Amino acid sequence: MIDDLLAAGLIRKLPIDRKKVDDALAHAHRDLITAGTIIANDQDWAYTIAYNAVLQAGRAHMFLKRLPARRGKPACRSRKICGIIP
Repeated sequence: MIDDLLAAGLIRKLPIDRKKVDDALAHAHRDLITAGTIIANDQDWAYTIAYNAVLQAGRAHMFLKRLPARRGKPACRSRKICGIIP
């Protein structure tokens, strides 16, 4: 799968940027805390926020593997790369 994404020009290898990894993980953690805080009052919004946390964790994984996405909307690229959408 990674080779296909590289060949399609959707990702490219870069040096690991630990700050980007840490920032994406912090964002995911913050979103999970927020989702947990509001789930009793608004489940739909809590699930949306939790979904965003999954996307941020996927971005952190891609940054750690030196494979940031190159084109398109960031959320769409992350979902495709993480296998959430075909």
